[in-house]
Amino acid sequence: MKNYQEVGYEVFKELFPFENANERLQDKKLTIVADQALQYLPFEILPTQKDGELIESYLVNNTETSYLQSFSLFEQIQQKQNSPTQKLLTIAPQEFQDTQLPTLTGTEDIVKLVADFDKSIVLTKQEASKANFLKQQNDFEIIYFNTHAGLDSLTQKPWISFHEEKMTLNELFGLENQADLVILDACQTNDGINLSGEGVINLSRGFFYNGTQSVMASLWSVNEQAGNEILQTFYRELASGTSKSKALQLAKKEYLLQHQFSQNAPYYWAAFTLTGSTNVIEIESCLLYTSPSPRD
Repeated sequence: MKNYQEVGYEVFKELFPFENANERLQDKKLTIVADQALQYLPFEILPTQKDGELIESYLVNNTETSYLQSFSLFEQIQQKQNSPTQKLLTIAPQEFQDTQLPTLTGTEDIVKLVADFDKSIVLTKQEASKANFLKQQNDFEIIYFNTHAGLDSLTQKPWISFHEEKMTLNELFGLENQADLVILDACQTNDGINLSGEGVINLSRGFFYNGTQSVMASLWSVNEQAGNEILQTFYRELASGTSKSKALQLAKKEYLLQHQFSQNAPYYWAAFTLTGSTNVIEIESCLLYTSPSPRD
């Protein structure tokens, strides 16, 4: 971890090569349009100082960050006026017909949380089917997936799983929705084929091209327990009127404060990034925050 801090600080200085960079980024909102290898780096994990406690030096402590795939795509997002009639659609299969996909043991905790939102529909187990998603998805402001995702071993093309079958990126490109926010709570949902001049062709891009204003997705395989804790705080902050990017920053900071030692490594808390619009979403809920139960 000491070596990580030293190397990470050198990367920070390369990316922010101006005097007093750490001080100038304090309490700022940073929008990042990355290219090449930097598309796989969540800037929040960068240490802003070479010495001292690593947990206190992460950029996430003092700077709110969000990402754009490109300025042209962001202009496209701003021009589209979505008009959803419902608030939150949750797709949470938990169990899968594909026996190679393990059961998600933490799904029940997160489902209890999202079911409390006004105008929400929760589809679990057999109801979390591709057909039901296609029938419902164009009506909702927030679409939340708690499932498995990945890349095809031969083609490297992204997929996301429902209870009975998978949906490919090509299928996503043919849809249209009214979503302000899509949350892809699954592994590697920001991963895909990196094309020169185009960037990473991933699930996030598929949702953007069918009308979504912002996508929260993962850069690597998500630890289920850590991910659920971060999402619980994220939803709580959204319900209090916090912007999407600020809510994610506060969720990551709270996770760091509540854990120690190896569980503070970026692997646990930094997988999720927000791309696109960062605006506030008005949601109503009577939920109270409780810590998630232990999982295997």
